[in-house]
Amino acid sequence: MELLDSLIETAQYNMILIVQGDGRIIKSNTLARNTFGYALNEILKKNIKSFLKCETPDANDGWEFISNTVQRELHWRGIITAICRDGRHFPAEIAISRPFNEPNMICFIRDITKEKEVDMMKSEFISIASHELRSPLTSIKNAIDLILNKKTGEITDVQEKFLSMAERNINRLIGLINDLLDISKIEAGKMELSYAETDMKNIIENAINTLRPLAEKKSITLKADAASSLPLVYADASKIEEVMINLIDNAIKFTPANGTITVDAQQIGRLPDMPDDMQCYVKVSVKDTGIGIPDDEKERLFTKFYQAESSLSGQSQSGTGLGLVICKGIIEAHGGKIQSVSKKGKGSTFSFLLPLLDEEGVCYKNLNDEILRARQQQIPLSILLIRIKDYERLKEICGQEESEKILERARNAIITSGVKRSDKIEAFPTNGEIILLMRDTDHTGTQAVQRRIEKYIAKEKIVIEIYKYSLSFIAGHATFPKDGLTAEELLDTARKKQITIGG
Repeated sequence: MELLDSLIETAQYNMILIVQGDGRIIKSNTLARNTFGYALNEILKKNIKSFLKCETPDANDGWEFISNTVQRELHWRGIITAICRDGRHFPAEIAISRPFNEPNMICFIRDITKEKEVDMMKSEFISIASHELRSPLTSIKNAIDLILNKKTGEITDVQEKFLSMAERNINRLIGLINDLLDISKIEAGKMELSYAETDMKNIIENAINTLRPLAEKKSITLKADAASSLPLVYADASKIEEVMINLIDNAIKFTPANGTITVDAQQIGRLPDMPDDMQCYVKVSVKDTGIGIPDDEKERLFTKFYQAESSLSGQSQSGTGLGLVICKGIIEAHGGKIQSVSKKGKGSTFSFLLPLLDEEGVCYKNLNDEILRARQQQIPLSILLIRIKDYERLKEICGQEESEKILERARNAIITSGVKRSDKIEAFPTNGEIILLMRDTDHTGTQAVQRRIEKYIAKEKIVIEIYKYSLSFIAGHATFPKDGLTAEELLDTARKKQITIGG
């Protein structure tokens, strides 16, 4: 025991805390005390909950989730925001273990601020370089297209051969640049999603039709097996179709001639390793009869620039090595999960889950995503909640369809009044609410935005022509973290502050 205490105390690279199941600290090393800013007698009175905010999606219940996981599985690892005595925050990696038959847990915490900064610099460099490269490449591509299509005059067969080769390589390079831009957006948390009711059966059908000619070249059978009763999902249809095309394209690459690829979609219930508030999902699987994935390659499947070697050709398949990483980023941005099951020589199945969210669920998810980003970047986040007054009465008079058009006009009026490009605005036809999410905007800034919108609405007067009266609105605002730490708290505060404007 003395040796263990000595090792803990002298550790130089990891903050070490030993805690009880409820999070109370019973031992710490010097690095932990110096970093968090507490003397020994002070830190032993603290609870680890006061030192961390969980940023890992699985840790939706905070310390209780972590503690329960460690009690059950003896280990948990994730990313947190560590909080010091003076209020300073920093990103940290934490690994927690519980020795078998021991009640207490040992926590290793490592400051990863520099790593985060380096990652951000790399992402910014990739984004800038990609933008700078795309414009001249597009010009070159357009010029070659004009020559190949003989818009500039006749060309010889030899010239056509070399120009076609150049065109193929330019297309590959443009594809790489687009993938790099997607990756930089995903890593920076800037990928924008346009949610709408989406029919997964249509998405699957479109993806299969797009890739059927490629499959037919190898005599591969492509078929869909989607449940007839599959519900609609709220998702970004173009992004999910991108995932489907990528997964099916990969399956074609690694499936030998005369093989079969089946795309399956079904509704499933709550899962133990997913958030507790998600009750239903749509599960989509792409199953092939291909060569499978060796065990030593499975862990690298969703890492950047990794390309599996195909025994069909004995060489790595063409591509950027970013497709699966982008798929993972898109699915996780939707609140879902992607995974693979494979055995060498027996084929592979890639599956992803999409939560069955309604428009209110999408709102909460978007708001929670913005709260997470604000916490990580240590910046304020504000919401402005605007609702059409007596919206239920409006629906009775005008009908649902006309009311939705009126709500959209109100939304467009708010956009016209002046919002930042980084702001998000959503309208919800069921209750007549419009929610404006404003990144890096504090309480004072939000008040100024609300006053500007009030003046614009009062000036423009959104009038229902048929019934000859102006709409009235109710507006309220809230700011993270001043007015709340969760989506529910912020929305509740904004509704309590609502006052009548316009009309």
